[in-house]
Amino acid sequence: MYHFGGAHVGVAMAGTLWNLLFVGALTYEEVQGHHSVSIGNVIVSYASVALFGIIVIMASPSLRTSAHNSFEMTHRFCGWAAVVVIWANTVLFVSSQRGYDSLVRALLTAPPIWLLLVITTPIALPWLQLRKVPATIERPSTHVSLVALHHWGRPSSGQIRAT
Repeated sequence: MYHFGGAHVGVAMAGTLWNLLFVGALTYEEVQGHHSVSIGNVIVSYASVALFGIIVIMASPSLRTSAHNSFEMTHRFCGWAAVVVIWANTVLFVSSQRGYDSLVRALLTAPPIWLLLVITTPIALPWLQLRKVPATIERPSTHVSLVALHHWGRPSSGQIRAT
């Protein structure tokens, strides 16, 4: 399986930090009384910070090792929940900034919506292509598993390849 862990962790930490700074700026704007976004945006933004925080905490090396199943569950389910929350927050933000445009027109012309679509597609695509295939697993040692998939076709890049 192809694995780019360092890039994954770096992007995740940078995105979490950016989101935390964004929520801090929204909170500051709200406290100052500028009301540049709706209170719903601020609340949903805090939900995203909470989800990202859970993911980051559970991904710490000590917790990831000692509670790996919990790490996997929080990574998967909080990750999907975060995608939904970010979509909701973006729709709320576009709605609050649309002026006299209809919501549909504002959504279709808002760059953040198209960027989210580009980001969400590769996240969802592997899950939409899951298939049940016969497999054989060999355990030559306690820390190695050799997985052979017995099906026609060749997996795409980044997936497990049978040899």
